Amino acid sequence: MGATPPPRVKAIFFSEFHHEAGPILTYQAPENFLSKDVFDVVHVFIITKPQLYRKIITVNTVSLKILGCPQSVEDKKYKRNALLFNFGFVFDPNAETTVFQPVVKKLSGCFRTLELESGFLSRDETRSRLPAVLAEVLQELNSKGFCSVPVDEANTIHLKVIPESLETVIVRDQDVPIFCIDRAEIESTPWDLTIKQILPCIDGFNHVLMIACQAEVDVSLVQLCIQHLLHYGAIKLISVFQVMLHLAHCTVEISCCSHLGS
Repeated sequence: MGATPPPRVKAIFFSEFHHEAGPILTYQAPENFLSKDVFDVVHVFIITKPQLYRKIITVNTVSLKILGCPQSVEDKKYKRNALLFNFGFVFDPNAETTVFQPVVKKLSGCFRTLELESGFLSRDETRSRLPAVLAEVLQELNSKGFCSVPVDEANTIHLKVIPESLETVIVRDQDVPIFCIDRAEIESTPWDLTIKQILPCIDGFNHVLMIACQAEVDVSLVQLCIQHLLHYGAIKLISVFQVMLHLAHCTVEISCCSHLGS
């Protein structure tokens, strides 16, 4: 039985908290798709309380469904000491949007990383690129189911909608990823920012939780990246207990050889 085709994305928007105006709808593709009246009704679920940061939020109305992942970057350089934002994907009200949850979470996580690294969202000269980026992401996801969209000279966002029937591998905290192909080939591939961030931590010994700690990336986002690498056949997973048994076996062999040589 084949996978169910993913629903069509009707619009993508960028929303943020303005220190004077409160939650605002800053950019959207296509332009003016979401009215101010609709946004005023749902914005409490778009720019949320801290308990919901980095969690998938689904907002259902009579006429549409919105999928988002609220983000926060704390720093004293911002008004009110934090940048609060969200990227919302808009669908028909009855659309089954489960397959888009990893996409939404990855997109918002990538821009959080960009903000931490270069202030992409808080600088006018870079944030002005967002309308073009959102339009290209929308067009490519709807036409191809995946996209590779440059956001600046050094960074490209890669997103892919994976049909539910292919999402069979559950990545656990104690799983250890190991490379299936040459590491140099994997590292030369133009992955997105978060995958690039975790690749140096994949050494055949670190489990998922350790990779998240070393890379300073949220563990749920690391799990999404691992699923992405699994889908492309770049890695496979083994249990941390298999690694421990292998290390114990090697230690026994070394110990035996030392005794034989003495």
